[in-house]
Parts: sequence; structure tokens; C-alpha cells
Amino acid sequence: MFDIPLDLDVAVARLRDEGRDREADDVIESLEWIVGDEPLHRLNQAALQQFVWFELPYKWLGGLARQRRVVRSLARFFMVTGLSRYVAVCMDPFTNDQLEAFASGSARAAFQRFERRHLASGVVPVDVDGFAWGTVMGEREFEAYWQAAMTCEIADAASAEVSNASVVTGPRSAHERAAEATRITLWRPQPDRFEQSLLDEIELERLTRWLDDGQVGLVRTRTQILGGVANQLLSPVLAPRGVAGVMAPIRWLGSIVAASGGGIRLTPGGALPRAVVQEGADRFGVRVGWTPYPAASVPQRSAQVPGLDALVALGGRSGFWTVRSGMLVARPATSARFPAVAAGFIPKGGFDREAWPLFLALLLDGTWRSGDARRIVGVAISEIGRFGRVGVPIEPDQVTASWERLLVVARMVGAVDLRVRESRLSNAGRSLARAALRSLATAPAEK
Repeated sequence: MFDIPLDLDVAVARLRDEGRDREADDVIESLEWIVGDEPLHRLNQAALQQFVWFELPYKWLGGLARQRRVVRSLARFFMVTGLSRYVAVCMDPFTNDQLEAFASGSARAAFQRFERRHLASGVVPVDVDGFAWGTVMGEREFEAYWQAAMTCEIADAASAEVSNASVVTGPRSAHERAAEATRITLWRPQPDRFEQSLLDEIELERLTRWLDDGQVGLVRTRTQILGGVANQLLSPVLAPRGVAGVMAPIRWLGSIVAASGGGIRLTPGGALPRAVVQEGADRFGVRVGWTPYPAASVPQRSAQVPGLDALVALGGRSGFWTVRSGMLVARPATSARFPAVAAGFIPKGGFDREAWPLFLALLLDGTWRSGDARRIVGVAISEIGRFGRVGVPIEPDQVTASWERLLVVARMVGAVDLRVRESRLSNAGRSLARAALRSLATAPAEK
């Protein structure tokens, strides 16, 4: 990694001088596959492992004999250039086991073995608190990933030196070292890029992709709606004034779940039990869709207070609790925090995942009458064509139902101002909407 000649021709000339032309050809073809158009100093152990443990046996033609020859040629090349770490990867018995496993036809099992060993090696960038790598990467994210891989390798090599010296310092596990190296790479300011970090650039790249949505042609309305709030999503959103009010219902139900030990036993239909429903209605009143008056009966089930069902779903998406064997149980090592609520505010899939960001953007952009907001969102989703033929109007009832579901959860956490007739975000709600949209826009892309 540190002393490979920058020019491929210079590097392989050492092999040709020894009459190893076929090995030299193998090396050229392999390294061009691994580093592409980049210079050889961009080679790193993670990329080599990915090649010899997965890409070579799975994607290359020529059979097992040729694959073994390529690995031997690479090992010889790394011996010549003094890269003992890379020689060790090539000569590792696991490498030959992978070649044989793929050749035998058990590709799925071989890939799973590759992933386990690869991720445990300490030289592969990992997800860290506040950032996850996408399975689909943009140009800047791809660049950052391999920069992080090089930092991980340096940290791993340094740890080996420290271990040999019998000195214990810093993170000890391979995962901890990789996590620290990943954080350093992503958060470090870049002087040649106006002190922007790679994380800043990745988030901007993801935001741009999300605004565009990979669509062409008719999708003007969605772009116009989201473009109106794009500048509000450029920076991280801090917890707002009034955050205690936003978090109060989550923390109330979370405290009941935690105090119950094994969790709350749900009804056969998966709803909260009567005692919890009554306490929630008493505590949060209009927020949960319950307005007490002298002749009102006490609510008997959660369907009578729709905000509670919305609260259960929101807390599940935010990672605070889960349903297991008919019980609502707390997830370990989680606490109710504003960023998690923002990240879980928008559903993971379905019609609401398309509609709610557009509704929130309209609410952030100003006060919208319900009918106007529903009409413009209906136009935007019709243009996209995910829930019908492109350009064919979506059923108004579908849009209306989604709008009403959004208002239920927004009221539950105090995100809309309940003092005014028209739907309007509260101050805390504006922060929550911005944080929710930013979390969605900068989330890792998946296949």
C-alpha cells in the first residue's frame, strides 16, 4: 500500500525481468480490475480481499486452475514489491478454500463466508453512529468508501505494530479500529475543499439524488415541491425548543414498556390494552384524538383514540420498541431521542412514504389549505406513476387517507398547531419536519 510503484508498467517490469511474462500478464489484468483507472497507490487490502475471495472466483472465467494461477501471480508480485500483508492474503488457506467453494457451485454459502471473514478483518469501512454506507453509492460516496478502507488498513497495521511491542493502547477490537478509522475519514475537514468533510459531500450527493429521484419526463411537480425546501435540508437539524412536548408521548409509553419488565401484553388484534388506552387519553386528550366532555364515555380500545396506534407505529419505526409474541417490548440499549423520532417519522414503504414527504415540504413552505395540499400531492404522485400508470390521476380518496394519517401522528407529537383551523406546523413541528426530510434524503441508497 505504501511502496508500490505508481506506474503499472514499472511494477510488472520486475517480473518480466525474471522471465515471468505470464505472471506479469495476470498481475496487469488483476490490478486493472481491482483499481481501474486509479494509480497503484490506491490499492488496499479490502479491495484485494474482495477480489481474491469473491470477484475472482465468482466473476472470472477460466476455471479453478486459472484462478489459482492468478492468485499465485499476485502473491509473487507482492513478494517482489515487499508487501507482506498482501502476500499473506493471497497465501491464506481461506483464499484457496473460497476458490474451491465457488468452483463447486455453492456460491451463496461461499459469498456468506466471504462477507463474514471480510467484515471481521478490520480493514473494511463499517457503519458508524450517524452514518451508514449504501449498497448503491454515488461517486463521492464510492470515493469516500475506498479512502476509509485505506485508513482502516493503516490503523490495522499500526495496531499490529503496537501489539508486537506489547503496548496496549486505543481501541482493541478490529471492529472498533475500523469504526474509528471510518469516523476519522468521514468527519475530517478537507482543506482543499473549503474545510468540507467527506460526510458533507456524501450527504449533499444523496440529497441531490433524492430531489431528482432518478425520474425524467413529467415529474415536475415533485421536484418543485421538494425544491422549495431543499435549502432547509442542507444542514443537520438540532433538537428544537419544545422538544420535550414532541417527545412526551414516546417517553410516556416507553416508560410503561420499560416498567413492565417483559413488555406490555397486546390485545389479540395487536392493540394496546384498555388501561394504557385510558391513561393515554387522559394524559394527551386531543393529541390522541380524544376530547373529553361531561357525557363522554371512557375509551375502551385504542381504535377510539387513533393517535395511540400511530404512537405505537412511530416508536417501532424509531427503534424504541418492537412487537414480539404478542408483547410490546423495549429494544435493548435504546433511548427516546429526537433524531431517532425524526428518522422514524416517515413510514418505511407504501403510499405514505411517497406522500408524507411532499405534504411535509408543503407545510414547511407555508400554510396550505387541506384541499390544496391534497390536490398538488395527488398530481405529483400521479406524475411519478409508482401507484398506477404514469400521468393517470391517483384516486383522491387515497391521497386524503394518507393526509389524515399524517395529521394523526403529527398531532400525537405536537408537530401541528392545534390552536388554528388550518393545518400549520408548530415551531417544534417545523424542526421535526426538516429533520425527517433530511434523514430521508440523506439515507443510504439501497438496491
